[in-house]
Amino acid sequence: MADLTSEKINALFDSLGIKREPKAASAVSILISIAFLFFFCIPFFSFLNAWVVMSFWNWFLVPAGLAAISYPIALGITTLFGYLKFKQTDLKQDEKTTAKYLVNPILTAFTDVFLVSFVRIMGTYLIGYFISLFI
Repeated sequence: MADLTSEKINALFDSLGIKREPKAASAVSILISIAFLFFFCIPFFSFLNAWVVMSFWNWFLVPAGLAAISYPIALGITTLFGYLKFKQTDLKQDEKTTAKYLVNPILTAFTDVFLVSFVRIMGTYLIGYFISLFI
């Protein structure tokens, strides 16, 4: 078996064009990820969350005798409760999260914010939908 030293492995990776060490992200990629979060993710998930609240209200509370709510009312309710549950400690990050954002902010923003939030919101909606079928 050939002796594979770290120098030979690094030379092999370099010849294939494979980067082994992640480098810090450029300022442009950080700005792109911030713009993605601010202009797309936050409004999208606010509206999606309001749609889930409106659906839950109309599925579970209207049969109990309360009036149905419209989409703008549901958006106001989600905004109010989001404001009330926000804590300043929510802004603190650990070192791993900070390092992850510095290495690849666009991918991290997409996976952490977009996919996790989408799965959480739509999973909640689907559970509520199945429950509403049996009521």
